[in-house]
Amino acid sequence: TKTSHSKIYSTESGITGGGFFKTHPLHFTKEQLEWIENIQLPKRLFLISATEFDDRYLYLHDDWRYRFSGNNLAILFSTGKYFCDLSPVSLKLLKYLTIAYINENSASVADKFAQFVATTFKQIEVI
Repeated sequence: TKTSHSKIYSTESGITGGGFFKTHPLHFTKEQLEWIENIQLPKRLFLISATEFDDRYLYLHDDWRYRFSGNNLAILFSTGKYFCDLSPVSLKLLKYLTIAYINENSASVADKFAQFVATTFKQIEVI
């Protein structure tokens, strides 16, 4: 018998009007939670190093799907096995970090970056 432990979180709920998330991971301080609450994620991200064969923009929906360097890539924040057990707070921070990574590096391995950071977050929650 298989048991599913998957959860789907919306990172949009509770962002405005105070009371950021009713429950939050214990590894964030109050100040960190407030900082994460104030993060404004863009609706789309211009992929500066994209060629004419790549997507020029990455639309930042719940799941990020894009074509880059000849590959169809996806970061499945709402349904992916690396992300589905993360809290909404951790997901929002992870999206922020992934955007920063893409801006400084490339979108070609952003999916691997997000998976690595998500795995690290899960390990921190266990400790």
